[in-house]
Amino acid sequence: GGLEGTFPGAVRAVFLADDLSQSGLTDDTIFVGSNKNNDLVADWRWGSGNNPPKNDVSNAYAYAVLSDENELIIYAGIERLAPNGANHLDFEFNQATISLDNDPPCPTSECEFIGEKTDGDLLVNMDFDQGGNISSVALRQWDAATQQFVLLLAQTPAPGESDAEGCNDPVGPVPGDVLCAFSNNGPIDGGNWPNYLSPGAA
Repeated sequence: GGLEGTFPGAVRAVFLADDLSQSGLTDDTIFVGSNKNNDLVADWRWGSGNNPPKNDVSNAYAYAVLSDENELIIYAGIERLAPNGANHLDFEFNQATISLDNDPPCPTSECEFIGEKTDGDLLVNMDFDQGGNISSVALRQWDAATQQFVLLLAQTPAPGESDAEGCNDPVGPVPGDVLCAFSNNGPIDGGNWPNYLSPGAA
């Protein structure tokens, strides 16, 4: 289920509780084909299936606010059942609505998406190593002319460090603190919604 709307202090906010696919459960909305970053939405496919715990997302959310300087700040988070495994995660922020072509579950072996990417859409890529540290984070922007995401910023661990956590330093015309990424390093209060352990125990 999902919740979207206006929350105190937010320009826009959305919360999604995703299906779990552990211990005999099935996720009714997984990618079943064509899920590369530069693939067009028309080529994406979804259906029902299972994910390993490190790829099984339980909750996802985004929260946009305006700073005192009228700058847009977007906070986004993903909770996965096994956060300590090597994994790749993406946050894609689309200006146009992208939706499923059917109500879940998909009535056939695979279904399609409705919508398309818009020039200027943003993509945040995050890679995690086996210990759960952030090994890289990158910010890309969709170029409608080339039908590709163009790299704007990337950060990897500083020399002598094993984690790319933190905010970017100024790079050319890009100011600092444009992109910040953090991974919880211990137990945290997950909020007023169900939180899960692997393999899906609340």
